[in-house]
Amino acid sequence: MNYKQEIIKDLIEQLSNIEKESYRTTLQHFKAWLKQGSLILKAANMEDQYNIWEESLKANWTSPFDNVLMPMTIPTAQKNSAKTILLAFLNNLNCEDKPSHLLFPMEIVQDTRDYVSRIAKQVNICYTNGCYDACAVMLRRLIETLIIECYEKEGIQQNIKDSNNQYLNLDAIITSFTNEPKFNLSRDTKNNLRKLKEIGDKSAHNRYFTASQNDVDKLAQDIRVIIPELVEKSGVRNK
Repeated sequence: MNYKQEIIKDLIEQLSNIEKESYRTTLQHFKAWLKQGSLILKAANMEDQYNIWEESLKANWTSPFDNVLMPMTIPTAQKNSAKTILLAFLNNLNCEDKPSHLLFPMEIVQDTRDYVSRIAKQVNICYTNGCYDACAVMLRRLIETLIIECYEKEGIQQNIKDSNNQYLNLDAIITSFTNEPKFNLSRDTKNNLRKLKEIGDKSAHNRYFTASQNDVDKLAQDIRVIIPELVEKSGVRNK
């Protein structure tokens, strides 16, 4: 959650607290809160929200309070209007907080085996919905799948299996993969492949770590180099 979302959530919480005040102080608190809301939105450079808030004040909230001589409770319609506007602000900010683009173009995995394209699709779905830990885990799964496919294409999968004929852990697989001359990997892939594994490891196993969009975005350029290379070397495109 970004700081703008935090500001709107805080204003909603303040309004809820005002509703709990006694009727004699509610109106005063409400008027002060309305003005404070304008100042906060302006200070946070939330220009669109500030303009809407100010227009709403002029249209709905200022005139009923003019020349009030006696304490009165907040008019229900105006209170509900304030809450509705704030909830709309929050909803719009939530949408803005999600990327409007894919992490990588799906053309990269076009015409690949069904399970490969489905994993890749999940990576992008998680990313565009702001589920960055899930994105990182699925990204890790995608590179593991493609690396194993590379070994199976060359018929040397035993090089990454243990004595029980089970595949080694991904760390060991990557070490073998980047040192295997058969694959003739690019320098970028050799140097950066492990980064994609590491963020997936953290998102899956580190209880203190939660991936952010920035964490994933920092890997975007590497992803757009590594995934196409793995797709081509693995032979997973349908003939």
